[in-house]
Amino acid sequence: MITAEGGATLCALVVHVIFNRVEPRNKTVWFLLLVCLPICLGLGLHSFYASLFVSVFKTMLIFIGSLLSSLIIYRLSPLHPLYGFPGPVLLRISRLASFKILFTGKQHEIYQQLHEKYGPYVRTGPNHLHISDAQAVPYIMNSPRCLKSERYNAVKREDSNARGLLGIVDPKEHSRRRRLWDRGLNTSALKGYQPLLTNRINQFVETLRRESSSNESIDLAKWIAFFSLDFMGDLAWGGVFHSMEDGNDVNGLLNLSQTVTKIHETAGTIPWTRLFYEYLPVSKKTIQQLAFAKRTVLDRIKRGCGATPDLFMYLLGEHDDTIDEPLSLPALVLETSFALIAGTDTSAMTLANSFFYLLSYPDTLSRLTAEIDALNDDLNPNALAGLPYLNAVLNETLRLQPVVPNGVQRVLLPGPSGKGVVVDDRYIPPRTNLQISPYCVQRDPLNFSPHSHCFWPDRWLPNIQDRLRGNDKADFRHNEQAFFPFSYGPTACAGKSLALMEMRAVLSTVLSKFELAFADGWNPAEWEHNLKDFYTLRGGPLPIVLVPRKVAS
Repeated sequence: MITAEGGATLCALVVHVIFNRVEPRNKTVWFLLLVCLPICLGLGLHSFYASLFVSVFKTMLIFIGSLLSSLIIYRLSPLHPLYGFPGPVLLRISRLASFKILFTGKQHEIYQQLHEKYGPYVRTGPNHLHISDAQAVPYIMNSPRCLKSERYNAVKREDSNARGLLGIVDPKEHSRRRRLWDRGLNTSALKGYQPLLTNRINQFVETLRRESSSNESIDLAKWIAFFSLDFMGDLAWGGVFHSMEDGNDVNGLLNLSQTVTKIHETAGTIPWTRLFYEYLPVSKKTIQQLAFAKRTVLDRIKRGCGATPDLFMYLLGEHDDTIDEPLSLPALVLETSFALIAGTDTSAMTLANSFFYLLSYPDTLSRLTAEIDALNDDLNPNALAGLPYLNAVLNETLRLQPVVPNGVQRVLLPGPSGKGVVVDDRYIPPRTNLQISPYCVQRDPLNFSPHSHCFWPDRWLPNIQDRLRGNDKADFRHNEQAFFPFSYGPTACAGKSLALMEMRAVLSTVLSKFELAFADGWNPAEWEHNLKDFYTLRGGPLPIVLVPRKVAS
């Protein structure tokens, strides 16, 4: 005859098997299996105990204890498919331990330290591998068997059927939606955006002159963020922001966007938390952001396309009457919101980092300024794209500080025979969540050396290896496959060309108009200390003194 304890334990083991095999993502199923089942078992076993309450209470305790014990033993045992991959015990038991890493804001640095301790493949969850192997990049980022994981839909939305480009998992659907973005970000479209960019850059220069006229330092990072917000507002919604003019983000969108991004990263760390997201107070921030975006999209539709084309024109299909399936309003809201956040965060952060590194290395700043001056103020996009040292500076900035430091996540589908995949002589079982970190890969001495952790733009110049001597020549490594700050494969950043055009223009214009220096008394070490990784990189203030350059007659 089975005992009460034995019945509760057996019940817990059955529930463990169900979750292991099926992974239900339904609140009702969770409630039935984790609450109703042990309660009913306790009611049925009440004859073993003095009272009905004691029976239910004890059965619940035994059930929960047995379930947790079963989970821990299995996840640490040789029976688990990922047993052969090393990693911290707490992370191997549960992804809950990753929340502590996330909330430090230094997850990119912490995971790099884990790789230094455990190697290129680190088990950072029961079913999660964190990877710093450059050979794995094409397998993970460019394989039809590696799809976007649950993290990209971890936050519930008002219209659960609407998906933005970032949240589309199906490769065919993603390809169809990507074509809209590609039309709006191809060479011809970028040429049409140049008047918007030129106008905002001129305004940015005048804003810097105004703010630095008192010879006091200014927070350059803040003003770059305002510039990026205004410019992306022009592209995404036809010009709705005046942050540089007002000297303030009146709508609080920068702070709101950063908050929402952090929420998405938190929810995406353990995707099953999606079940309970709507009950959390932070869910209101997402609703607030989408409500603002919806009002702005409706206003843009009402106004129509202006004399200067914008990205919204392509997303809405105003440029082409032959588009069969124009985006729905919820999809438009998601896409334009994504464009604004991605465009603002990425460009602004990379520009701020570029200025920081240039001022930290005066010789590099002098070389870049001389290269820009040689253009004699002919700072058109084609000329800037051909400047080797300017591109080297941006590449090196993106190598050291990629804007999505900890990278994206993919889930490996089973092969035709139900098998996984072998990468660099390591077998990865199917249904494993895979995360590959640009920050870790791009700082690995196996991929970039010498000076793997230092700002050295020369590594990107043609024939640089021929000019090296001694140990630097012997140690030189430059693995282009290991450089993917804009992601890789069919889901790579659609706005890469736009971002580079914007960053080249801002960097060259500011250096041609101003002399820059760190503010007196400010410790440059504070900049990197204040860099935080909550999916996208964000930083603190960057106090800079600007002095208008004297133009030679």
